[in-house]
Amino acid sequence: GIVIHTSSQITDIHTEKETVSGFKVLHKQEKSAVSLIPDDILVNAAGGWAPQILKRNNLWAPPVNAYKRHLYFISYPGGENFPILWDEMKDFYIRPESGGFLASHCDQTQTLPDDYDANPDEDVKFIGALIATFPFLAKAGIRKVWSCLRSFSMDNRPVTGFDPHLKN
Repeated sequence: GIVIHTSSQITDIHTEKETVSGFKVLHKQEKSAVSLIPDDILVNAAGGWAPQILKRNNLWAPPVNAYKRHLYFISYPGGENFPILWDEMKDFYIRPESGGFLASHCDQTQTLPDDYDANPDEDVKFIGALIATFPFLAKAGIRKVWSCLRSFSMDNRPVTGFDPHLKN
């Protein structure tokens, strides 16, 4: 069977002969040890935290960086009846949501994996890009702003595949 540990932090990774033999997990303030048998595979899906976990255990880490992207909920009656609109030349999109649009000017600022705070300086850039791209939204109001994290390698592509130094 498969065991998936979510909302957990890997604190230690144990290796023997180029193979992960076990790891320790911190979940809700409880630490537990997990042993692996030779056919088991450890998937590091930690995104921007992936390099930190590996480096902390003196293991090779892929060059993954965390980037912040801002999202906005724009009030616009009837917005839910629109299609998704994406201007690829300006890299800006709006997507219908109840009572308006979810929108982003597709910003991408390198940050730390724990930095979730929306940057108020992005609001000015967003409003300018919104009006330039979708002028009919010039009088729409921003109801909510938040940021999310995305993780990419140095060439802006996801890192997939097996670790080149560990078999599992």
